[in-house]
Amino acid sequence: MKDNVLLLVLVVHLWISAGCSSSGESRTTTPALSQRKQPTSAVGSTKIARPQVNSNLLLKRRVLALFQQEKFSELDALLESFQRDFEKDFRKEMVLEEAFGAFSAYDPAMERRLHKWVQQSPQSYSALLGRASYFVSRAWASRGNRWAKDTSSTEFAHMELNLGSASQDVASALRLKGELIVGFDLLMSIEMVAPTSGSDLALVERALANWPNSFLIRKAYMHRLKPRWGGSYEEMQAFANAAQTYAQASPRLKFLNGFIYVDQGQMLSHDKHFERAVQAHTQALSHGDYWQFRYERADTYWRMNRYPEALEDVSRAIALYPQAADNYVLRSKILFEMERFADGISDLWTAQEIWPYEDSVQKWIRGAAIHLVYDGHQLYKQNQYPPALERFNLAAECDPSHSEIYYWRGVLFARQGNLAEAQQDLERAVQLNPKHFESYQSLDWVLAKQGKWDVVVEHWNRFLALEPNHAKAYLERGGTFYHKGDFKRAFQDAQKACQLGEQEACARTESLRQRI
Repeated sequence: MKDNVLLLVLVVHLWISAGCSSSGESRTTTPALSQRKQPTSAVGSTKIARPQVNSNLLLKRRVLALFQQEKFSELDALLESFQRDFEKDFRKEMVLEEAFGAFSAYDPAMERRLHKWVQQSPQSYSALLGRASYFVSRAWASRGNRWAKDTSSTEFAHMELNLGSASQDVASALRLKGELIVGFDLLMSIEMVAPTSGSDLALVERALANWPNSFLIRKAYMHRLKPRWGGSYEEMQAFANAAQTYAQASPRLKFLNGFIYVDQGQMLSHDKHFERAVQAHTQALSHGDYWQFRYERADTYWRMNRYPEALEDVSRAIALYPQAADNYVLRSKILFEMERFADGISDLWTAQEIWPYEDSVQKWIRGAAIHLVYDGHQLYKQNQYPPALERFNLAAECDPSHSEIYYWRGVLFARQGNLAEAQQDLERAVQLNPKHFESYQSLDWVLAKQGKWDVVVEHWNRFLALEPNHAKAYLERGGTFYHKGDFKRAFQDAQKACQLGEQEACARTESLRQRI
């Protein structure tokens, strides 16, 4: 029985479920695993140096670090300096947007610290805006990115509760200082999902009276005017046209004319009309080389398996806006499809360093590991052990908490006769996923080869404590008792397995009865 276990492992179905969607309302999942081409057997080094990320790209991390360390006075001084810089030069508005974006991060202590900051600094508009930013991000997290018809009343209720808290904080901040562009940006975000008649236009007009050259305010309102949010392309075009009066002083306003096409491209891509989506994104780019236009066309090319074109576009997006973690995630996915795994992992790490709280970063950490485990398993089935090991090692670099890596790498080591390495990996696999039967089964085989019967029994005891009705586990433990010469306990386990429906155990029960 023990000698057959490793062969059985080969036919075990991979329990893989990928979740690698990028950010945005109209994303779909990555190409199905079954559609991927067969992996090549090229082997290289599996140790990848961590990239050195320019400190200029880590503004959100800097803000968040001060907040998490509860250095509130220092944090207030930093955020107020950004506000003063903006008041001198309207082009610094994007720095303010990025800085306050730090409070979209989520950890269990976030809300408690925000309340503490507000309480300790009652005259701090930054504290109020930071807490409002957090509540808006929680509102979106509560609602999710699904269509309204697919969103539950409970999710809407949680969203509205968070938006109400955010509105109160923004109002309080604006009473402390009336000209806070971040405050207006937040109110427009709130208005988009909880509209009151005509108030969004009034907000825009009031904001633009203060900052007539603002791209940030207009960008937010263009999003609000999308058809999916109750607006229309005609309204978007009229608003973009009106902004061109200020384009000489603020050239980024020319990009607004492309927003209609990028929205159309997103919807077309969502419906898998990829060629038309590319045309729409190309039309958007005719209005200027804006990073989001490049990103969206790259995303569409990626979905079409046109990887060189996707790589060119997303690399340009990174050059235009290098502080966006999503850009590196998309390029990492493209590089993986091109089997440039080391470069792809480097980009993943860069994204993680810039902003680890991005949903797309967290999803692709697991997705990248899944991709590599799948490739490694395919190579393993072809008896190409060195490149398979390479894939498993790279997967461990991506996501060292993923149990499947250690399971399959342990199986590979066992097949090669490297029992110590196999035992180490399989013990790690059962530690990470203590209910995975096949990991115990393979570990049983490895330990049995070394005559470590008592250790085998200990592992099956742990598994059965979690899965007390698992017939095959009783059969396996019974086999271990048999090899130890403990026929009574072997019989008891075989009898239990038979009672639970394991027919092989029923056949063994009678022969074991005769030995006790």
